Amino acid sequence: MIYRNKGPPVDMKLKFQINWLNYIRFWQANGESQKTSMRVKTRLHQLVEDGIYTGGCAPFGYRLVKSGVVNKRGKELPTLEIDPIEKEMVITIFEKTVKDGYGSYVMAQYVNDRKMLTHNGAKFQSNTIKRILQNPLYCGYYNRGGVTSKRVKELQIIDDAVFDEAQKILEQRKYTNEKKTQLARTAKSSTMLGGNIYCAHCGKKLCANSFVDRYTTKDGTTHDGGRRFRYLCSGKAMKRNECDGQSVYSAARVDEIVLDALHKCFDKIKATPKDAAIEKKYRTQISQIKLEIKRLNKETEILKRKLGELTEEIANSLMGDSKFTPDVLAMAIETTKTKIADNVQRVTEKQNQLNDKETDMSKIDYYYEEFVSWADEFDNAPAERQRMIICKLFREILVGRGYSVQILMDSSYEQFLR
Repeated sequence: MIYRNKGPPVDMKLKFQINWLNYIRFWQANGESQKTSMRVKTRLHQLVEDGIYTGGCAPFGYRLVKSGVVNKRGKELPTLEIDPIEKEMVITIFEKTVKDGYGSYVMAQYVNDRKMLTHNGAKFQSNTIKRILQNPLYCGYYNRGGVTSKRVKELQIIDDAVFDEAQKILEQRKYTNEKKTQLARTAKSSTMLGGNIYCAHCGKKLCANSFVDRYTTKDGTTHDGGRRFRYLCSGKAMKRNECDGQSVYSAARVDEIVLDALHKCFDKIKATPKDAAIEKKYRTQISQIKLEIKRLNKETEILKRKLGELTEEIANSLMGDSKFTPDVLAMAIETTKTKIADNVQRVTEKQNQLNDKETDMSKIDYYYEEFVSWADEFDNAPAERQRMIICKLFREILVGRGYSVQILMDSSYEQFLR
């Protein structure tokens, strides 16, 4: 049927057919596009898993070179190799972050002062430093689309333990992190402590502050005692919560107590050889966790078989051929499902414990050597490094009324002093 309006005649049936054909063509093309995308992603994931470079700009510390491999189009594919000059700066970035507590902004200034540029020809920004610290390629692992390759030893610049320490520091310095932290968000400070010092009464963090000790006597003489430093309870001094502790603590007195405890730890670690019993203890704990996981899995399999039998018994009960009523069977089925879910959750928790123990055991040598090196270098180290050592060695420093100080060591280092 032909409809007329002010314009030329339009065959609505023909228009509908054209639109329908266009829709079918688009639908087919969209389907093929999605299939092609899936094939490309799958292939890229396979290449990453095999430790093969899949393209893109070379990260800082590496450069592109010819691999000798030719693709189907006859083009020689590039691969990565370590740039010896940039490699030294990558090592410095990790060392300054882990040992001296440099933040990403300060570290970017440090690199820019040495006239180094990114591969895009730009100056380093704080985000550039963060990307370097978070890139697993520096440990020899390609990572793309959630897929991680096996280690490529030729590309490893940073030790795994140092990389993991850098991740802990980045995590603790996030402003969204509401948990208690060991590290200060900045290494620059006039006080020895920061980040891991708390009020023993209300649990709030103690903040560093300074004041000029100046006073005038009756005869009109002004006495200037110079600038002094103190720690303030952020809860009581700022009236954020109830606290029966002191508002202010002398930084000199608190620092003296903490340094005395620190040197005692150093004296003890110097006289303590690395004990093989520690590694043996870890192996025993790992074996116990594995046995518990095995027991839970076995129990879960039994419960699943029992669940299947109970489900089959429901049909017999409905037909009147069972000695159990449907309500009793329903309760038994629900109880069994709950036990299965609990077991699955416990297995997950035990597996996480197992992974943590295996990781800790692999780092025993690293933690021991780091502890001993701190004992040797602390007194002559710069203030930033001393501050970082205290933050890493002591998990919490609790200061109470009358300068009662309780120090909690990080378990990674405390294990050598037991």
